[in-house]
Amino acid sequence: MFYLVKDKKLKIRISSGVYKNYFQLKEVLIKKIEYKGMLELNFSDNFNCFLGNKINKLP
Repeated sequence: MFYLVKDKKLKIRISSGVYKNYFQLKEVLIKKIEYKGMLELNFSDNFNCFLGNKINKLP
């Protein structure tokens, strides 16, 4: 699963279980969008992210 984030807020979540062309999407998006790396979120941070709050751990 990967997430698209803008202005430290979650915009879209893309899961391999939902999108048949997940790997193609991921490949194209990584080439087109600046990749900021992996980020581990705990349950609280993850829940706040889905509520539309800012992700403070992002640079």
